[in-house]
Amino acid sequence: MTGVDPLLPGDPERLGPYELAGRLGEGGQSIVYLGRREDGAEAAIKLLRARLSRNPEWRSRFERELAVIGRVAGFCTAQVLDADFSGDAPYVVSEYVPGPSLSAQVGAHGPRTGTDLDRLAIGTVTALAAIHRAGILHRDFKPSNVLMGPDGPRVIDFGIARVLGSSSSSKGSGIMGTPSYMAPEQIADGDLGAGVDMFAWAATMVFAATGRHPFGNDNISAVFHRILHYEPDMSALPDTLRGVVAACLAKDAARRPEAQQVLLDLLGGAAPAAPAAPYGARDDRALSTGAQFAAPPHVPPHPSPPARPRASADPPSPPAPPLGGAHPPPPGAEDGTHPAGSTDTVPPVRPRRRLRIAALALPVVLLAGGGAAWAVVAAASGGEDPPASTDAAAPPAGAAAGVRSAEHAVETVLSFDHASYERNVTAAHGVSTERYGADYDRQLAARDYRAELESKDGSVTTDIAGSAVVSATPDSVTVLTYVERTVRASGAEPNELRDPMRATVIRRGDRWLLDTLYTLRAGSPRARTDGARWPGARARDVLSVVARHPSIAAGTIVGAGLRPGGSGDEITALVALGECTSACDDADPIGVHQVRVGKAGDGWRVIGARKL
Repeated sequence: MTGVDPLLPGDPERLGPYELAGRLGEGGQSIVYLGRREDGAEAAIKLLRARLSRNPEWRSRFERELAVIGRVAGFCTAQVLDADFSGDAPYVVSEYVPGPSLSAQVGAHGPRTGTDLDRLAIGTVTALAAIHRAGILHRDFKPSNVLMGPDGPRVIDFGIARVLGSSSSSKGSGIMGTPSYMAPEQIADGDLGAGVDMFAWAATMVFAATGRHPFGNDNISAVFHRILHYEPDMSALPDTLRGVVAACLAKDAARRPEAQQVLLDLLGGAAPAAPAAPYGARDDRALSTGAQFAAPPHVPPHPSPPARPRASADPPSPPAPPLGGAHPPPPGAEDGTHPAGSTDTVPPVRPRRRLRIAALALPVVLLAGGGAAWAVVAAASGGEDPPASTDAAAPPAGAAAGVRSAEHAVETVLSFDHASYERNVTAAHGVSTERYGADYDRQLAARDYRAELESKDGSVTTDIAGSAVVSATPDSVTVLTYVERTVRASGAEPNELRDPMRATVIRRGDRWLLDTLYTLRAGSPRARTDGARWPGARARDVLSVVARHPSIAAGTIVGAGLRPGGSGDEITALVALGECTSACDDADPIGVHQVRVGKAGDGWRVIGARKL
């Protein structure tokens, strides 16, 4: 919102007490201006299109919605300050946040990392907690609706979109929101609740950490397919954030934690202890703490916004209904879609037990082969990159133990037999971290995988056809591995499955345990290795030579690593390659290539390449 364009012919020079200084943005339903009062105070003024203001019923509903909007506390949000809908040019006045949107900031300066990412996560979920407590559903939370103000992130466009919506909050109806950040239930026309915003929040955090839309941004049908059936790569997220983000991306809205719970988990011990309070009692301490943590160092937290001024034409506000009470449905938008900045009311937040948030590094059981066989697809992420250190072309010798452990762990967690299911699960826990193990159990139980195996006398045998190191530290190794599985069921031919996967193992004492596992698709982003201890400059030189080989340059690299060991004059690379050159998506084929690279003077050259 930092860019202010000049007014255009036909723009008003003044709206109420505000002189218009320029344009901040424009959409299908409104134009947003920068306004200044005589005392110099600035505000963002959203002037609604005339076509939306001619309906008397619309105006009446708008009045009632503003009464609800006014209950949102000013924690990390741009509050609605004023409104006038009595004349021919109805408008709404909000706080002006002098900062770029998150999408613009990431586009100009790259992904957010470290404390910047932590502050962003805490600030935005604080805003959602405040919005949800007021009984409002944002329903279009996305990077462009987060402004990076000088005092921290502010969530915008939750104030008037109910007026512009095309259905009630309780049920989806068509496309309502921005496709790349819509929750599965929005796509499937299901019941809508606060989980919609939590899914969008998590997707926005993945964007902030990677600079990429987590489910792509190509054609809508492809984006919706990924949202419904795949998990994004969360390897760029730090451990402190990855678990809550993964939990909020659950396909089942009932499994997503609430905003207040996520805020408390992110704050950890920093959240003030609060005595038990009656349900519905207001306690701002967690929100206040969240706002303080969201502010940059040496910057005071968001000040409380000024009291909402009462415009001369502003009618008395009706009494606010109880949280979760019935609200009139909004009128339909003329174009039949839900506009940017959409909000709606949500059911009351009910007490729930504290969830143990863990990264969703878990196997997802999918029916395959016409119901006669199954594929186990892992979905999760890698860890945070360590500081830079030593440099070598080949992976460090210590990484070899991590690779062997990763191979064994992947074979273990993806192998099942109906006659030894309990032993299979016990073995999987023996090679996994507690975090992976807990979600592994939950996913198997949710899909009743044991019953599927037993009903078909089924089994899954897993072998590793090849592995290579993607990145390594003394306590963490990320491995690209080519997994071959044979799925058998009574009365059916064996089904052979081959998938590249990315696994991360971490050191626990003298053991390496599987912490995350991610199945690669042609549309998957590559793992971030910048800042890792390995690969360094020399290893990157080798990988660069591999990337330029015609067999590799003909596609899009999704994952690449180098095998540990070797003679020193020869290194073998493993490459997961999307068989597409641009705009790859998960429907495109993906293959695994083995490339041998040898010394050539001071450099390297490819001496052999084949597709596995």
